[in-house]
Amino acid sequence: KNLENTKVAIQSPTNEITQTYSQTIQIDEMPTYSEEFIVYNDQLNNFRISLYLDYLRHNSKRPDTFQVVTTVLLVFLICLSLYRSNEIPPTLPGVHILNHTSFVVSGGVSKTFNWEGYGVRIHVPQNALPGGFISRITIHVSVSGPYSFPKPEEWKTSSAVYWISCTKSFVHPIQIGIQHSVKNMQNSSKIRFVTASDDDHNGKFVFKELPGGYFDANDSYGYIFLTHFSGLSISSDNDTDERFVGRLFYRRATKTANIWKCSFLIYRQMASGVLKNILRIYRGWRSDPETTVEFKDAELELLLSSASDWNGWKIQAIYPPPKYVKKQLLQSLDITSDMQFIVWHETSVMEPLLKQLPLIGADRPNSIPLIIIPGHQDVEVIDDNIEEEEHLMKWINNMSSSLEYCKCLQIQTTICNQIIRDNRGNIKEQLIQITHVWYITGQRRWSEYVSTFHCLNMQKVAKQISEEYNVVNTDEEEYDSHIEL
Repeated sequence: KNLENTKVAIQSPTNEITQTYSQTIQIDEMPTYSEEFIVYNDQLNNFRISLYLDYLRHNSKRPDTFQVVTTVLLVFLICLSLYRSNEIPPTLPGVHILNHTSFVVSGGVSKTFNWEGYGVRIHVPQNALPGGFISRITIHVSVSGPYSFPKPEEWKTSSAVYWISCTKSFVHPIQIGIQHSVKNMQNSSKIRFVTASDDDHNGKFVFKELPGGYFDANDSYGYIFLTHFSGLSISSDNDTDERFVGRLFYRRATKTANIWKCSFLIYRQMASGVLKNILRIYRGWRSDPETTVEFKDAELELLLSSASDWNGWKIQAIYPPPKYVKKQLLQSLDITSDMQFIVWHETSVMEPLLKQLPLIGADRPNSIPLIIIPGHQDVEVIDDNIEEEEHLMKWINNMSSSLEYCKCLQIQTTICNQIIRDNRGNIKEQLIQITHVWYITGQRRWSEYVSTFHCLNMQKVAKQISEEYNVVNTDEEEYDSHIEL
């Protein structure tokens, strides 16, 4: 039933088989034959081989070697073609991919996969695939690319774009949920799913309306049942309200000058993982908490002033006037900074700056607090928290010592030894369980994980993680691999 990484020995039967087979061969039901077959699926990325045979007719005569080799090769090529046939290419021309993930589902077994950090919920019912079959579902998340959405004069995009693929089509629909940014939804006819194929048309991916979705006013997700899918997003009418939030970022322009660069961002509320990826350009900036923003007028403007009661502090817009136009915000999910300004002091002796900047055209907030404390060190605001445990697993493939890995993660020796004993001879399972123990025992950061690979003298892997997750200020000094919590 499970032929993954399995050596299958087949010996000659005692009786001739005349029955026609059209099902996955079960290992415990397989008759004995006189030839030994070795089936490898390393190149199929854990794809379970499903063998379809029109008929098996055997007698006591030894099978011809050429026929055996040809049959095995043919089965391998068929399975390889099935594996590739329904998969979206990992790169889409011009599309900015924020992140991706994948998971495997088995026929005859229901499964629920929630990727809440990126606004995706998938439920696979028991009958979605026949028993014995498997399919790998892959999800790529994007907010920008050469997209052409329907009715741009009437509709706006209200969710990220999800490129979803599978290695085997489903015979019954699966449920897909996508998070959207529509607020106070009273009329579900004003919101709908849209879809596009992964084949670009003149450099663009053209979306069209996809009927059949359903939406609940009390849920920020929309749901739809599908058997085939590719690009998927949610659009809504232009007159529907969106959930907007604002956040002030600021940092010292240089270490010596008394100048601070500030940026007040207004953007649609979206899944935390999507937002975190978009805001990576602000790594190293300080930030105030998010605040809900409600438009009263079509435009919002931040009113800057250099009044005499600022005790020597000055303020100036970088791109005057500092304002946001609601219509422009609704045309894209990406984030632009239209309220940038600098604050500086004329002397080296400075009092803290505690001011409220009026926000004109908003129901709320009416003003933005600006707090500058000279001498206070800048800290990273876009943290590097590890959102999903599964993101760690791809980095453990090249490790050779689970004990050294455990020590570099600073896990207690008794726990390490217990995991190694319980999984003796299976280093991959040891590494998976050690990683799990480390992940669940605190809020974990990518900078910590990078340090682990420096400790293991795996500098190349440490560099790859740093580049993929924008880990900064990584300490590359030698680590004591015997430090223990």
